[in-house]
Amino acid sequence: MPKLKAVFRRVRLHNILFLCFTLISAVPVLFLSVWVQRSALDKEIAAVEEKHLLLARNLTQALERYVRDVESGFELRVSSLKAGNQLDGISSLLEDLHIRSVQIVDSKGNIKKSPGAQIPAGGEKFLKALMPKLLAEWRGAAGPPQEVYFSNVAPGSGGKPSIFLIKNLPGKLFAVGELDTDYILEMQRNIAFGKRGHAAIVDRTGRVLAHPNAKWRSSSKDISHVKPVRRMMAGETGVTQFYSPAVKADMIAGYTHLPRVGWGVMIPQPIEELEARAADVRLAALAVALLGIVFAGLISWWLARYLVRPIRAVMDSARQVGEGELSARVPEFRHFVPQELRELSDSFNRMIDEMSAKNAAIHESAARLADAQRIAGMGHWEWNLEKNELWWSDSLYDLLGIDPPDAPPTMATFESTVHPDDLGMVSAVFGQALWKGNPLDIVYRVLAADGNERVVHTRGETQYNEQGRPVRMSGTTHDITERRREEALRESEERFRSLVGQAADAFFLHDADGKIVDVNDRACESLGYKREKLLELTMPDIDEDFGAESFKDLMKSVKPGQPHTYNGSHRHKDGTTIPVEVRTGVIDSGGQQLLLALARDISQRKLLEQQLLQSQKMEAIGTLAGGIAHDFNNILAPIIGYTELTLEKLLPGSSEHSDLSVVRESAHRAKEIVSQILQFSRKSEDAKDFFDLRPHVIESVKFLRSTLPKSIDIQERISADPLIIFGNATQIHQVLINLCVNASQAMPGGGKLSITLDARELGHLECFMGDKISGNYIRLAITDSGVGMDRSTIQHIFEPFFTTKPVGSGTGLGLSTALGIISQHGGAMNVNSHPGEGATFEVYLPQKDWAADVPKVEFAAQSGGSASILFVDDEPHIVDYARKTLESLGYQVTALTSSLEALKKFRASPEDYQLVVTDQMMPEMTGEVLVNELRSIRADIPIVLCTGYSDAITPEKAKLMGLNDFVYKPITPDELMELVRRVLSQIN
Repeated sequence: MPKLKAVFRRVRLHNILFLCFTLISAVPVLFLSVWVQRSALDKEIAAVEEKHLLLARNLTQALERYVRDVESGFELRVSSLKAGNQLDGISSLLEDLHIRSVQIVDSKGNIKKSPGAQIPAGGEKFLKALMPKLLAEWRGAAGPPQEVYFSNVAPGSGGKPSIFLIKNLPGKLFAVGELDTDYILEMQRNIAFGKRGHAAIVDRTGRVLAHPNAKWRSSSKDISHVKPVRRMMAGETGVTQFYSPAVKADMIAGYTHLPRVGWGVMIPQPIEELEARAADVRLAALAVALLGIVFAGLISWWLARYLVRPIRAVMDSARQVGEGELSARVPEFRHFVPQELRELSDSFNRMIDEMSAKNAAIHESAARLADAQRIAGMGHWEWNLEKNELWWSDSLYDLLGIDPPDAPPTMATFESTVHPDDLGMVSAVFGQALWKGNPLDIVYRVLAADGNERVVHTRGETQYNEQGRPVRMSGTTHDITERRREEALRESEERFRSLVGQAADAFFLHDADGKIVDVNDRACESLGYKREKLLELTMPDIDEDFGAESFKDLMKSVKPGQPHTYNGSHRHKDGTTIPVEVRTGVIDSGGQQLLLALARDISQRKLLEQQLLQSQKMEAIGTLAGGIAHDFNNILAPIIGYTELTLEKLLPGSSEHSDLSVVRESAHRAKEIVSQILQFSRKSEDAKDFFDLRPHVIESVKFLRSTLPKSIDIQERISADPLIIFGNATQIHQVLINLCVNASQAMPGGGKLSITLDARELGHLECFMGDKISGNYIRLAITDSGVGMDRSTIQHIFEPFFTTKPVGSGTGLGLSTALGIISQHGGAMNVNSHPGEGATFEVYLPQKDWAADVPKVEFAAQSGGSASILFVDDEPHIVDYARKTLESLGYQVTALTSSLEALKKFRASPEDYQLVVTDQMMPEMTGEVLVNELRSIRADIPIVLCTGYSDAITPEKAKLMGLNDFVYKPITPDELMELVRRVLSQIN
């Protein structure tokens, strides 16, 4: 031990400093190395937490927009079903939204209204099985009954996971729609990162809507036991770590939820991927630590030796002072000495002088502290618990706005300043700080002497005696009223900017002169400007309907709290215009009135309105045309009938026979025009069959070559493969000839006429009138090099009776008839043309496969018969020529013009008649009602129904009524005789 002490005594100061400096330098380096390694992983986790939570919120916002779009599309379809409208645009919209079907049903699943083609597989059977479960789930859910309810994920009509939409309707009915999850899955698949980072979406019960695991997705696996899913189901949003059974690894995930439908979204990623990225930092930190230790040792050795010299000088002076030389001073250093050692020597030299001035400095410091507290709105207080004495600093009196003489510092005075609503909380916190040792840290409200409410932050600590009893409490009280107001204002501004930035509408903020002072990203995108450039413009620069004076009038008309909406037209950077709906309002910002404008692009709405108007106009004209056709048929029927009867009595070759032949020919031409009108109004039905379109087009081209002027060069491009359609060959021939003749008339001086026939596989093609088609179609294109048409002419060419030809050169029914024929065949038409560049008309017909020929019944020709026939029509001329025609064949005919009288005669002797032929449109009783009455008397009576035009009866409905035949008027005598023979031969 003595030797060891001797060794310690010989240790020099610079050795100790060297060792200490080295250790002091090495320890932080080592600590920093460890910290860098740990913080690398922490930073990775922190960065991923922020990113995952942002991804989860962004995906949630996208799902919220999709849910709103689905609700709108669903309610639009429900409205159209209730109104009985079938708009093609709605079907396309539902398809884009992945709404598979929409029906109106009762509580048992019976379909009351449906668009037809959209009934899911299984039809009413599926809905009847689904409705009890769906209604039980709907009734158990919270929320207003008028809202659209999104069900939990369940097997759909096709077996795939689906979500069902249900809405309560008057009359104990429900609108039910099936929404497949393909679009939700597509949104989930767009989020993938790292090796196994992904997104997952669940419904309100924790079942999988979208997930990378296909088995989980197809079975709608219940993962409600997973930690983030439980929290999403509880309505929470955040980031957490958990073990994933799907990935079989510890994960970190951001998660959130959709309150409207209860869906949850989480973005998980394996933690091991983050650890792998942080591993590279560890090696670098270790190398830096080793180099740091070596460098610290060298610096410490030099620094220790350098510092010893001034310290020895201070020690010598201190030794002299210890020996009684109070005037001893540390000599002035002439070489470089660190500031701390120089301050040490100066402090030693000033020590005596500072002792005399110490009290004055203390008082000055106290004054400065009081001023600082007053300026900062902070006061200091002390509470002597043993004497129950309370002391306040002057700044605390100033904070409360009271004078010390008027309100001595007591607990009663303190409690009188606390806001009554916060007094209980303050008392509880002070009590816990006194008796439980809790930290005193509380924010509460006080009422100053002038009645103003202030928010203060009090912090303090409690001192205890040896027995553990509190004896003293002291602390500070800080006025944070302004800070709280600034924080609230800043949070409000941040929320406002966040809301505006995510808005789907363009946001503009204008000053009183119309200058743009703020915009959102949507505004920049819609107008094609960068933000900096857009802020240099004014409202008249972007809205062509506004000038400087118009804007001033708008500012005057819009009042605070009274928003104003108008339709305008925004000007894009490229010069194009965008129709917008603008909602404006006035806000106050720092005493300045600003105009806030939200502009919504209504281009699609305008297009839909135009398409709807055009569709309604065509429907009205079609109804009018059909009514005209009905009356015209009744006029033509006796003309054709009597002409045929008279021609049979005249000698062929005579002038009378020749004249009546012209009458017959003209009547038949009028009949063809009526047929065209019916085809346009889409009420006419002709026989259809499967046939290859190519031979018919080839024959039509041969006919055109021989009839059109030689100055027109006809070029044909016809596919070598069979092109099968289901339709009426005569009508398609009529369409082709009509289009080619129109094309030739557009080239009066000659030109080139191209006819193309081929097959096309279409994605989504939008044709005239907004028809959208997709799938396998046959395209027939007629292209001419004629004068072309402008856009305004194209808008009207398919309207009946519209023509660009001179008076007397055309009826204007050609293109409207062609459009009606193609629509009846399930196809669509399109036209492209510009003035001086010719025109192309495209006909698209659904392509079919070969079908087996349907056997046709052949009837043996009969010269006549003796059957008794009841013939009913309200037109006397039709009744007369029909009676004469049938009696000429030997039939016994009872011909009547009153349906009531016909029913009376039939009821009197129903067995006397072998056939009934009746008209549909009659004043006293329609043919449909008469048929039902006759069948109620005698169920087996053969009946033929005739009509010139009727919305109530179609060939399909005639079959359901059990009619033996259904024909359109006018009927020639030959057609009438053949009809009677055919029907009677079928029953014999």
